[in-house]
Amino acid sequence: MVKPIKITTLDAPTEPFKKALFPINPFFHFRAPNAEEFIEKIKSIPREPQNEKFLWGTRSKCDKYLCEDIEEWIPFWRDNLKFMTEGLSKEGSLKCAFQYRPYQPWINWYSRDNFQEMHDHNEHDLVGVFFAEIPQDEGASKFYFEDRTFPMISAPWRYMLGLGSAFFPKIESGDIIFFPGHMLHGVSPHESDEVRITMSANFDLKVEGEYLP
Repeated sequence: MVKPIKITTLDAPTEPFKKALFPINPFFHFRAPNAEEFIEKIKSIPREPQNEKFLWGTRSKCDKYLCEDIEEWIPFWRDNLKFMTEGLSKEGSLKCAFQYRPYQPWINWYSRDNFQEMHDHNEHDLVGVFFAEIPQDEGASKFYFEDRTFPMISAPWRYMLGLGSAFFPKIESGDIIFFPGHMLHGVSPHESDEVRITMSANFDLKVEGEYLP
């Protein structure tokens, strides 16, 4: 029987040993430059749920409203997509120009005991979530990302590197997040009497030189 080799903690090297390959789960989080106007616009919509118009969400619990007049909402999203792309261009992360096609956004209202199950939007390239009203009291629900590759990592590596399967970005009212549609995400149960309000939208992308039909 081979005796296990004990590995002790060493002094941290100047160059980190741990490097991440294939960064395919990026997200872009910032305060919306038009936050106040965006919040006011969303809150002008009365809470009249249209849950029957959604083919998804059977394992979630919240009220939803489909914003069918997409032209009414495009300016709010366009300002934030422009802000995101300008920021990526300045830091050298954006390698080519792109076009985007927006789809009808929807509003989500979360009351006590509401939640959104873990899911993805894999049929689209980009997802945007604007956080119009985010209660900060203890028990309020939280948006999170879930790592779909986590089950592939053995338990020893999880403990050795302190890895977890979920990430909870710190979000405040007026923030916006964009991320690729394949990324798993959800909303934890809402244990607050303050209503949580968000708006979500999907986008398809085409890189420069290709054109939407």
